[in-house]
Amino acid sequence: MLGPYGEMGITVAASFKGADGKTTYGGYYPYMYLTQDAAVDAGRVLGFPKKEAFIRVLEHGGNPDNGYGVYDGKNYQFDYFSFLMIRNGYVIHSATGKYDDAELSARPAFYGNTDYGRLNMKVVTAPDISSSEWQLVHLPSLVDKGLATAMGRPDTEGTHRFQVKPESIRTASPQSIDWFMQATPYDNLGHELPAKEMIGLMTFSFDLIIPAGEVLWTETYYRDATWAGAAKPYRFGLRHRFPKPVGLGA
Repeated sequence: MLGPYGEMGITVAASFKGADGKTTYGGYYPYMYLTQDAAVDAGRVLGFPKKEAFIRVLEHGGNPDNGYGVYDGKNYQFDYFSFLMIRNGYVIHSATGKYDDAELSARPAFYGNTDYGRLNMKVVTAPDISSSEWQLVHLPSLVDKGLATAMGRPDTEGTHRFQVKPESIRTASPQSIDWFMQATPYDNLGHELPAKEMIGLMTFSFDLIIPAGEVLWTETYYRDATWAGAAKPYRFGLRHRFPKPVGLGA
């Protein structure tokens, strides 16, 4: 219902070990940028650290577009790609190049791995700022048969919520990519998560199901009476803070 919009997110592989000794794995987003304000607000309610930015993503090569970049099989339409993201007048990230369908030396730890779901960390503060509830929420990788059927998936158990279309996968080797990322006066992305090695690029189309999350850990912190009433209810809109993973700096 929010309509189409552009989005860019940085994912890091993370894990959480509960009091029962069980370890839960997931992709965690310390940075996310979108092109639409309504989608930013909707995402923050779910625990995503979204901000608004200018984003342009293009694939081109002179052929008509059917939305997936392929006619049938692997008869690809597009050979070139370009990405640009700007916020508050500063270019944060850009990448241009040509697909060469190379075999990459590595893929993300969570790619095709059903052990990895998604981890969201959010803090919900009371309107009068008298208390804040921290929540670590996990979205599992697999969804049950009923939800999958409702979403038009095959009637089978253990459907992956992030279903990649294999025929749409394309890659580009490092030498085929012109890549740039930086920190700006408003965004520390390029400084907090600097690139150590360029492995390459993967692109694909996919079907996505977002199931209800499970809260792995929660704790509420209360402030003393001097804080109560310091903020008028809803005066500042959504009151969320998004902590970064340990090791990413202050």
